[in-house]
Amino acid sequence: MPYDETLADRMRSHCHPALVAAVAQACREFEPDLVQVEHAELAPLAAHRTPGARWLLDLHDAYGADDFAHADEAAAFAVSLSRYDAAIVCSKEDGELVAHPRTERIGNGARVDAGAYRPSASHGLL
Repeated sequence: MPYDETLADRMRSHCHPALVAAVAQACREFEPDLVQVEHAELAPLAAHRTPGARWLLDLHDAYGADDFAHADEAAAFAVSLSRYDAAIVCSKEDGELVAHPRTERIGNGARVDAGAYRPSASHGLL
């Protein structure tokens, strides 16, 4: 991505037709109870939601209206955000940027004792 690409540009490029079609197909085929979307750049995917599933937007970086180059771009993001049943943020500061009636904070990071680490003995993925 070019460095001068705006947030709205990233949202348009991330929600490309192949991804939108794949999400729509997965929702039709699997009829999920929950669809969790990661990152604000994919928030517009909720425009394609169907009845039955709850949608959750997990914002690893939250954005406010001032992060957009134009007011209409901020308004479009607000519409996308309003289509979600809830949003998750990583910090109090991010939560203050998100205008959604159901915003929950789950801290990003972990406190792990360095001595407790053991490398995996297998190649399996969890």
